[in-house]
Amino acid sequence: MTEKPTPADERAALRLFALTDAVFAIAMTLLAIDLKVPELASDVTSAELTRAIGEQWPSYVAFALSFYLIAKYWVRHHREMRHVVTCTPALVRRTITLLFTITVMPFAAALLGQHGSTGGIAVVVYSAVNAAALLALLRVDDESRRLTADEDRTPSSTADLVCDLLAYLIAAPAAYIFAGHGVVALTVCLVAAGRTAGIIRRRRERRAVTASPSTNPTT
Repeated sequence: MTEKPTPADERAALRLFALTDAVFAIAMTLLAIDLKVPELASDVTSAELTRAIGEQWPSYVAFALSFYLIAKYWVRHHREMRHVVTCTPALVRRTITLLFTITVMPFAAALLGQHGSTGGIAVVVYSAVNAAALLALLRVDDESRRLTADEDRTPSSTADLVCDLLAYLIAAPAAYIFAGHGVVALTVCLVAAGRTAGIIRRRRERRAVTASPSTNPTT
């Protein structure tokens, strides 16, 4: 029988969640630091400014992609933590590991934005950081489900996280194969992963509906 959490347990959980939200918010904000105004002469023409802004497109893609991914990780974490009212050492360790990967995201995003189209190593580093974040998030999910085993909840699908993990594993070598197009290769892999995960979810939902009889058999 699961022991009822004490007020101290609940305060510890709330402090951990507050720390998590703060780290996610700061990481998302720091992503914008790499968005810089082009350094041009004061008498620059509109065409020159437009061209200079367009040349920074990898930074814009890296910012938008990273913001979306961090937000996705936060949403997943928030959904899994809804029923958690106690804090275990395992949950703390796994959450701290997750936060470590999140704090590295601004660096990985800046590297991707500045060198993603010129060297495959930038995509490798970015993919490695996100793969580590996904693995850490999966471990947090496992612990949260253990703590809330008695709750009336439907476990969320891990298809999206697994598909994203496969996308990073494919994007790393693809950045070298398609030299000079690492950012594009990474984006294509993640879009394909998202669509694949959506297909898997819809098929599971259809199978669940089919397996559940709409009416009870009569005798």
